[in-house]
Amino acid sequence: MKGRQISFIIRATYDVLPTPKNLHQWLGEDPSCALCQTPATLRHILTGCKTSLSQGRYTWRHNQVLRQLAITLEGRRTTNNALPPQCLDTQRPPFCKSRTTPSKAICKSGSNPPRHCPGLENAG
Repeated sequence: MKGRQISFIIRATYDVLPTPKNLHQWLGEDPSCALCQTPATLRHILTGCKTSLSQGRYTWRHNQVLRQLAITLEGRRTTNNALPPQCLDTQRPPFCKSRTTPSKAICKSGSNPPRHCPGLENAG
């Protein structure tokens, strides 16, 4: 996460963003919302302004967040799909039938004789 985003989240959590209400307390500026003339607290600005709701501003903001997520996820998907496929046998231990000892194990790894199957040291 970028520093600006973390800063915004922390400042929003502690309600120290420069909202009109905070600017009124700090500098004596007008505390009212520019759209509806009610006191503009952080909650009002982010979710409570009836004018923003009726004009579709919250929907637009929501859609912009989803658009950015879709762009990021599509980029990651494209990058991952461009990578060469990896052999599963090198990443996982071979499959062994249950209740067999390692020396008699029938492994689906293609090796002959069967390799030792992890986790069956005490089987028998």
